Amino acid sequence: MKGTSAPPRLRKSRAGASDMSPQVTAADRSNDVLLDLDGVCAFKGTTPATERYLRHLGETTYCFRMGRRLVAWKTDVIAYIEAHRIADQESRS
Repeated sequence: MKGTSAPPRLRKSRAGASDMSPQVTAADRSNDVLLDLDGVCAFKGTTPATERYLRHLGETTYCFRMGRRLVAWKTDVIAYIEAHRIADQESRS
């Protein structure tokens, strides 16, 4: 089988591994509360199924995984609600 060539293997270098890690800036969260999925639902008045569906659609940018748990910072949830309130008011004007 001289006519076929195998695709080259990709090598990951250890030296460049730190270059590929995302740069995360640490926000001051000293007075913030980390809510689990039930906490977000209680705060917003929704069900866990609704929050999972909205996350599936990509609408809940405030939620993230920490291990196996779905969590959100309370200030991010408040900002999301406020942004939707402002957008709703502008659409009615």
